Amino acid sequence: YNIRLFVGFVLISIAIVLATTIMALITAGYSINRKTGQVIQNSLVFINSQPVSANLYVNGVSYGTTNARLELGAGSYTFLLNQTGYRSWSNTVALLGGSVEQLVYPFLFPSNPQKTSINSLPAEPSIASETPDRHWLLVSVPNQPGSFYNIDTTNTKTPITTLAIPAAVLGTEPGPNTLSAVEWSTDNIHLLIKDTYQGGVQFIMFDRTDPTASFNVNQLFPTAQFTSVKLDNKAFDKLYLYNQADNNLALGDVTAKTVTNILSNVLSFWPYGTDQILYTTPETGDTNKVDAKLWNSNGKSYVLRDLPVGSSYELNMASFNGNLYAVIGSSSSDYAYIYKNPLNEVQAAPTKLPLPYTLLVVTGIPENATFSNSARFISVQSGSQFALYDLQTDTHYRYDTGLAFQPNQLATWMDGNRLDAVIGGKVTIWDFDGTNVVPFVDSSVSFLPAFNQGYNALYTVLPTQNSTTGQWQVVRNSLIAGKP
Repeated sequence: YNIRLFVGFVLISIAIVLATTIMALITAGYSINRKTGQVIQNSLVFINSQPVSANLYVNGVSYGTTNARLELGAGSYTFLLNQTGYRSWSNTVALLGGSVEQLVYPFLFPSNPQKTSINSLPAEPSIASETPDRHWLLVSVPNQPGSFYNIDTTNTKTPITTLAIPAAVLGTEPGPNTLSAVEWSTDNIHLLIKDTYQGGVQFIMFDRTDPTASFNVNQLFPTAQFTSVKLDNKAFDKLYLYNQADNNLALGDVTAKTVTNILSNVLSFWPYGTDQILYTTPETGDTNKVDAKLWNSNGKSYVLRDLPVGSSYELNMASFNGNLYAVIGSSSSDYAYIYKNPLNEVQAAPTKLPLPYTLLVVTGIPENATFSNSARFISVQSGSQFALYDLQTDTHYRYDTGLAFQPNQLATWMDGNRLDAVIGGKVTIWDFDGTNVVPFVDSSVSFLPAFNQGYNALYTVLPTQNSTTGQWQVVRNSLIAGKP
C-alpha cells in the first residue's frame, strides 16, 4: 500500500510538472509544428488599420480583417491589407520567436478622394499654417497684408471667418510686406509671424481668437537687437531673441517687458522646456571646429562634443518614454549624434565628454533632424535619403525614397509613423521605413499638407485654371472613400 501510494504521488508530481511546463511553453508562444513534429516558438502580431477595417492577408492567405491578433511562427511574412475604394498597404516583416509585433499604424488612402473647393483666392497666399491641434487652418488673404481666412477643419458647412492684424500692430514699414509663419504656441491661439518689408524684418505675435490682443515684438522690446525669434517652451509670452549680427541670445518676457541676455557666440540653438538650450559655439583655439553645448537654467554650459565647422547645424531635442534625447549634426559631416539624457550624463561626470547613445548616418549633408509626432522616431534627411532610429524597438532604418526633392526641400511628419512632402505637385506620403509610398493629391510645394483632427480630411493649397473664381484655391480632400 505504501509503495502504491508513493508511486501515485510521484506520478501526480510528474503530471503537475509536465502540465506546468506545457502551460509555460504555451504562454511563451511555443507550439508543435504538426507537419514536422518540431517544437517552435510563435510570435504575437497585433494588426490594425485606419481609417477603415481592411481585409488581411498573410503570405497570400486570408486572415479575416484587421483589428486582429495573430500567433505566427518565427520567419518572414508579407502582410497585405486592402479594402474597396482604397489603395492597398503591404509590408514584409521578419518575426523572431517569442516577439510581439504591433502593426497598428497602417493607413489606407482612398483611390479617388472626393475634393471640395473651400475658398478661392485671387493670388498665391504667403501663409497657410495649421494649429498644433489641427483644428484651425490660417490662410493669408492675398494683396491684403495682415488679413487671414480662419478655416475650421471640423466644420464642412460654414468653416470660414476673416481675421486681421490691427494696423497699429502691423505698423507703417515700407512695403511690400511679405508675411511668413514662424511657430505656433501650443495654446493653438498664438502664431508668431515674420514680416519682411523693404529694408528689414519685424515679428508679430498674432492672437487668432482676439486679433486686438496681438502685439508687435519689435515694438514691445524697442531697445533689443534681434534678427529671429523663437518661443520658449512653445509659450507666447516668453521669447528667445537671437541677433545674427553679434550671435547673442536673449530672453524676452512679454508680461514684464524685459530682456535678459543668456548666451553669446551662439551659431545655432534649440531650446527645450524652460531650462535647457542645445547650441553650437566656436571652439576656442581651433577655427575648424565648433562645440555643441548644453545650457542649463543654473547658468552653466556643458560641452557634449565638437563638430566640424559647417554652413549649418542640425539640433533638436524631445522626450520619449520619460527620457530626453538630443540630436546634433553639422552640414560638414555625414553623422548625426544622438544623446540620451545628456544633462544627467555631463553633470554626473563633468570632466568627461558623454558618449553618444547612437548615430544616424546619411550620404551627403544632414538637412533635417526631426522627431515624429509621438517622438518615437528620429529622422535625418539628405535630399531623397533618410536615416531613422526607432527609440521603442532600438532599430535603425536607412533608405533612399527615390523621390525628386527640390534643393533644400524638407519632409515633414504626417503623424507618428509617416512622413510627407509635395513631390511633382502631389502630396506624397510614405511609412517611416520607406515603404508604401503614396502620391496622393495635388498641392503647391510652397505649403505643407494640413490634416484635420481625425485624419479624415487633408487640406491643400494649389493654383487653379478657373480664372473666373480665382487663381488659387484651398481644397478639402476627403480621406474616407466615397464621402466628401
